[in-house]
Amino acid sequence: MGDCALWLDCYYGSRRPDLAAVDLIQDLLEGYVYKNDRQVKASASIWNLDRENPRVRVRVKSLGIEGSNGLSSYTPYEIWGLDALKGKP
Repeated sequence: MGDCALWLDCYYGSRRPDLAAVDLIQDLLEGYVYKNDRQVKASASIWNLDRENPRVRVRVKSLGIEGSNGLSSYTPYEIWGLDALKGKP
């Protein structure tokens, strides 16, 4: 996989945790989903509360472009698509 985008839906069991675990999750995916976490050129993380079923849902999308071209000219819609921005899997 080349450059990619990473979307994390983090469901916590209480209101206390913050999104600091995002960097850890990105590191843990290294060597399994992508070769190096430097390939992640766009990311989004959403905090959710689910006291009964805490979890993290990970979505990875190949960008098909080289990050060195600059992603700032791409809208979130172009990276993630309309369904992701509406909160649909």
